[in-house]
Amino acid sequence: GGTGISQTIRVERDKNGRSHYLVLAPLRMQGIESVDDGSRSCMYWPDKNVLIDQESPSKTPCDAAWRIELTKKNYRLRFVTPIKIAGRATKCVEATPVDSRMETRRFYVDAVTFYPLRLETYEGNRRISTISDTKEISYPTSVSADRFVLSPAGSTRTMRYNRPQSLKLSQAAKLIGFTPILPKEMPMGFAMQDIQLTQSDRWKSVAIRITDGLVRGTVYQWRSKRDEPSVDGMDDNSVVQIGDIKMMMVSDLDASRRRAMLEAFIETARTEGTLEGLLDLRISQSEPVSIFPVLDSLTTCPGETSVGYRCFQFRIIFTATGSTAGASPN
Repeated sequence: GGTGISQTIRVERDKNGRSHYLVLAPLRMQGIESVDDGSRSCMYWPDKNVLIDQESPSKTPCDAAWRIELTKKNYRLRFVTPIKIAGRATKCVEATPVDSRMETRRFYVDAVTFYPLRLETYEGNRRISTISDTKEISYPTSVSADRFVLSPAGSTRTMRYNRPQSLKLSQAAKLIGFTPILPKEMPMGFAMQDIQLTQSDRWKSVAIRITDGLVRGTVYQWRSKRDEPSVDGMDDNSVVQIGDIKMMMVSDLDASRRRAMLEAFIETARTEGTLEGLLDLRISQSEPVSIFPVLDSLTTCPGETSVGYRCFQFRIIFTATGSTAGASPN
């Protein structure tokens, strides 16, 4: 998995899919809060007194059927011995990758509600990391509507964004001033989900959404500018710069796998002459990056791939390895 810091997060969700997230630890991230009412998704950083308001990810068209077929192509799936987690009986699905470069993943879900309780990654028989783990969970009969309203105290700086628009590759070239780099065949069984354009007049980028069915990532491409705003705390990213073109991959893949993916994009640029004459190549990990491309990733629900749990209301405290909840604008 990624190399992000561990966070303890409390989550509340109702039958309608509305959610409330609150970071409890570590101390430097404590109080970061987000709510999603199904229409808008808001995240608040108390130390910066900044509120990010954007369209809810739940408005994104569902491509679950396509991802399921891709998962079956890239993984061998089987049930393995379940364990109890946070006092709940579970079912455990093990996904062993066809491509040896990827990790084996074990998904533990609540045996009754099918809500994801734990995600672990393995290489061989050795557990590499626990991506997320549930400490406490309950299913109350009701959750107050007030829990899904974010009302920061005092005067708050609000930054409002719409989600990126989907577009074709030919359209992207006209809008950002260069032809986006897209490998004909991606490594490790990944395929393209979508190409999107960020919705900021100040900063234009294409976001290439990729997945192997279970693991997701985004490769952003843009022309670098000196006055780009930046964020702190983005650990799960790798950045490549060729001349004035930057590519950044954000994913819970570890650095070596992110690098392998970006190298496929670089090789495409070289063989197709997309970036001919731009010889300055720099590769870095976890450098401060522009705030705009990551806004639509900040409120991803850890149970997004689950099905049955949407019929239930719950309160949950879990730990997660990742950094997006800790990103803060400069």
